[in-house]
Order: sequence, then structure tokens, then C-alpha cells
Amino acid sequence: MTAKHHHFAAAAQYRAACDCLEKRKYGEEVARLRDSLACVDEALKETRYINKAVLSDLNGLKNKVQEDLKRAVKDNDLIYLIPVPPKSELKTLDRASMVAAKVSKEVSDSSSMLGDHGEFGRPLFAKLVPYSVHVAASIYADRRDRLVNYTIIDELEGLTNKIHELLQSLHLPG
Repeated sequence: MTAKHHHFAAAAQYRAACDCLEKRKYGEEVARLRDSLACVDEALKETRYINKAVLSDLNGLKNKVQEDLKRAVKDNDLIYLIPVPPKSELKTLDRASMVAAKVSKEVSDSSSMLGDHGEFGRPLFAKLVPYSVHVAASIYADRRDRLVNYTIIDELEGLTNKIHELLQSLHLPG
């Protein structure tokens, strides 16, 4: 993590130095290139923990920064003569906003999208009842069926058998 932190810091300073070159801030360019080289060296101290691809990227960045630093120092010393500010005077690099949060209408105003007249209809689990209610309903159904079967139907069948026996004993049609 330390190596990646310094790697990204070095790349950011290098890009800021390229921006300084375009804006003709030659002293600041030299300072940023020196800071970038220092960050690359800090990242390379963690060589044993770094992936080979990242290591080759770091070495490529170091070579590019060294070449640009030599050119920038030479140009500044011979042509521009602009003082190089110390690192403490450099403006810190601001974070770039890469994305903007956008919330879709379906998420932000979901209550209007649901219902009988909504675009999505009824909520998916609107008729879902709690498990305890389900258990209570099944216990009630079992007790009701047991009561009807044992007290009413058994009694009715017993009385029906008695009446058939009585009718047969009297030789009457059932």
C-alpha cells in the first residue's frame, strides 16, 4: 500500500509538472519533478512487495521523470532563471472528481412508482404476512378440522349407522 501511495503521488506530481511546463511556470516544474522523483524513490524502497508489472511501471516513470528533470533544470538555469520554490511552498494537488452521483427517478421517488396506479404495480411483498401469523393460521385450521371431524362427523356417522340398522330390522327401505 505504501508503494502504491508513493507511485500515485509521483505520477500526480509528474502530471502537475507537465501542466506547469504548459503554463510557463518553469521553477515550479522543477520543484514538482524533484518531488516526483523523491516519491518514486520512496516507492522503490518497497521493491520486495511490489508486483513485476508495477515495478516496471515505476522504473519507466522514474526514467521519464529523470529525463524531464535534467531538461527542466538545464532550461531553467540557462534560459528562464526562475527561482525553484521549496516543496513546502508548492500548492497541494486537489483531488479530481471522477464521477458525479446521480440517482434515478425509480430510486429517488419509489413510492410514486408503486401501488395500484403506479408504473410498477403493487409492491412485490405487499401480501406477505409474518411467519408467526402463518403458524397461528395453520394451528387454527388443524384444530378446526379436528373438532369438526371428531365431534360432528363421527357423531353423525354413528347416528347414520344406527338408523340404517333400525330400518333394516324393520324391513324398511333405507
